Amino acid sequence: MEQYYSIAGAVIRVIKEKAEPIRMFRGFECEAQENPILTLEIEETSSVCSCYGVSHFDCPEEMTHILLPSGGNGENRLLASRDWERLCLTGNPQHELAWMELLVSAFYSRLTALGGLLMHASAVEYDGRAVVFTAASGTGKTTQAELWEKYLGARILNGDKVFLRDTGNQIMAWGSPWKGSSPYAVNDCAPAAAIIVLAQGRKNEIRRLDVLETLGMFTPHVFLTNWDSVCLDHLMATLDRVVEQVPVYFLSCRPDEEAVQIARDAIWGAK
Repeated sequence: MEQYYSIAGAVIRVIKEKAEPIRMFRGFECEAQENPILTLEIEETSSVCSCYGVSHFDCPEEMTHILLPSGGNGENRLLASRDWERLCLTGNPQHELAWMELLVSAFYSRLTALGGLLMHASAVEYDGRAVVFTAASGTGKTTQAELWEKYLGARILNGDKVFLRDTGNQIMAWGSPWKGSSPYAVNDCAPAAAIIVLAQGRKNEIRRLDVLETLGMFTPHVFLTNWDSVCLDHLMATLDRVVEQVPVYFLSCRPDEEAVQIARDAIWGAK
């Protein structure tokens, strides 16, 4: 059974025995495509061959990467070819968190070659463009996105993980299936108008970051593909283009309407 999904504008083909769609990819289904960026084969099993606490499984010769989820015991695992174009996922689909960890790492590895970058961020679409909010967990990324929705009628694309893609003409911000604890995962995109690094503050203040500040405050929120040097080279080249083309701001804020307005005015200009 073949299924097709479009994530960050890139189509993947999934081959699996059961016809049910992958639950975490709900809303990202698409029509069959002749040239998907990767093929994922899924073998659903509830157990692995193990002896004396060691898990055993065969690894096809063309598979050079072996991925296990954090804290995994080998029941769920993903094998990938050197170029990340072929994936084989084996395990228990009920362990959705493990599958999410494995699939985002593998998909992201492939996407880096196509100008992709993954951020720990939320994003909204407003006036035809996207604003990306990034910060450490618990700072208020989703809260700011919801405030933009409330006061400006913006559409929330994602609340936790946002893809940026360099199309050659502009940087696009995409919602993704990986949404963390937020409920927002929209399969759509918009040209990136700005990236905002958030911090909680006693009053609302915003300023644009220079290049050095951007590298120090924005880059830590980008997921680095340290597991593959080729992917990392692609990623760093994309990161350079993002910083050149998309303004990055620092917003110290409270969770209120004024924070929304001063950010909107900084990006679009005061009315």
